[in-house]
Amino acid sequence: MGARVTTYFKTRARWWDIPNRPASRRRREFQSLARLLGFFEHRGSPWQVGAAGFEARVPLRDPAVRGVVVYKVHVLGWEDPRASFHASVTIWPRTMRRTPGTKTRNADKAWCEGCRKALTRHGYRGDWRRGKYHFGDFWKRLKDLRALRAELRSLERWVASPPWSA
Repeated sequence: MGARVTTYFKTRARWWDIPNRPASRRRREFQSLARLLGFFEHRGSPWQVGAAGFEARVPLRDPAVRGVVVYKVHVLGWEDPRASFHASVTIWPRTMRRTPGTKTRNADKAWCEGCRKALTRHGYRGDWRRGKYHFGDFWKRLKDLRALRAELRSLERWVASPPWSA
């Protein structure tokens, strides 16, 4: 396994250009995770959930912008008396071509603002980060496991049709 991880990180491609792992590898990962959960469940105190997450990384679906969207659900266990649930949407846009007078290929402000407003309508809070990397980072706290399941269904719909493209 160490060689695969090393090879993965030595690639010259940016992480958003690297495709998702094949389905067979993901199945093995889920099986391993299930065994690991059982292992820690039987260990008892002081072991607890620190953080866990599952994500869907998909290409941006917009004619003017390429890039990646990462839809993720999180289980966070530290500092709270019980685990809490969150969902996040992280958007990594790259425009298809530079506009006259600019040195970067960042998505324009109007497009970014449209994304922010669409996510705000769905209860997400966050903003766009500028600097070496330009990305939008938006989070939503979920009340319980039922809310997490409902949000996951929304995120799965957004894979095909994101809320900012409607």
